[in-house]
Amino acid sequence: MKLILLACIFAIVLGSLSFVFVPPQDGAGNLAQANASFAVKQADSLTVLPQDDERLLPSAVFLDKELSMEEQIGQMMMIGFEGTHVTSELEELFARVKPGGVLLLGRNLVDENQTKQLIEDLQAISLKYIGIPLWVAIDQEGGVVTRLWWTQETTPQRQLDSFEETLKVGRRRAKELKELGINMNLAPVLDSANEDDYLFSRSFQKDPAQSARLAKILIAAHRMEGVEAVLKHFPGYDGISINPETTIIPRQTAMPDTVVFADVLDDTNSNFVMVAHVIYEDVDPLFPFPLSRQGGLILRERLGPNALVIGDDLLSRAFVAHYTLGQIAQNVLNGQVDILLASGHSQSSYISSFYENLVGTAKEDLHVQSRVKEASGKILAAKKEMFGAGGDLGE
Repeated sequence: MKLILLACIFAIVLGSLSFVFVPPQDGAGNLAQANASFAVKQADSLTVLPQDDERLLPSAVFLDKELSMEEQIGQMMMIGFEGTHVTSELEELFARVKPGGVLLLGRNLVDENQTKQLIEDLQAISLKYIGIPLWVAIDQEGGVVTRLWWTQETTPQRQLDSFEETLKVGRRRAKELKELGINMNLAPVLDSANEDDYLFSRSFQKDPAQSARLAKILIAAHRMEGVEAVLKHFPGYDGISINPETTIIPRQTAMPDTVVFADVLDDTNSNFVMVAHVIYEDVDPLFPFPLSRQGGLILRERLGPNALVIGDDLLSRAFVAHYTLGQIAQNVLNGQVDILLASGHSQSSYISSFYENLVGTAKEDLHVQSRVKEASGKILAAKKEMFGAGGDLGE
């Protein structure tokens, strides 16, 4: 009965907010109501849950938890894994690394029931070993990148045009994710719309100003349903025609204009952004953006200190072909990446080895330890906002 009452209150809040969220005819609009919706929902979870609700137990630990340096690094990691269910090997990896998130890929997904069960089991082992819920992320862009093949909302970005249509698509997509227990979508794509670009088919295929408006709506729509959307890929794969996850690291002479990224994040109150794996020679001729100290400085200058930066797959074939795990660990921890996505080489032994290199790097450098503390602190703050005192894992 208590959970039914909570659901009713939740539905009333959503219904009232969606009723008052009336966009202006020009489609630009102020997204304050959408951001307020996300805040109200989180405040709601803090106040209306009964004090004896069993879901309060894990988050009671999580809200006041002091993490060791090793646990802070674990919270920075978002890992991929093999298989469609939790195995003893995967649980051992969780016990060792205590990752802050997981990325679900096609290899992990069978159908709706299997996906729900997998996510429930993943959350259970995270609460068992660290007492902190997981980011459960997926690439559900619509169109050619639709990991959840059985879902109804698969509209590609290029088909979005009006404010109203984009809002509806974003909310439907986020609802489908939330029902499965997925709380983070690695979308939308804001890279350029040049026809020769690798990401052209996944982009809005509009001019920068219109693309930014549509991205704002999608992000706000996700947040209205309690799902974080991750803007990608800063500063952009503009002019890149090859797949950046092959054995070649793309190289450009100059970094693209990044004004639209800052504009979108500012207007949505969202902090999540994924960075591109490109060597921009005018920034750093030696290292790709997430491994570059100079790139990190530019990132913070353009997006501010509160941006939660996700590195695209740090264990991609391109990166491991050019750098050792130690080099990747040292460079990324000396930069400004907060969430370390590691999914390309998803064997438990490889993930564990990468984690050990991250820990080893931090132990030897006080500056890195400070950076780790800062990043993990932002991650925990974002999780507190997402899960609230009720520890809502998407039941």
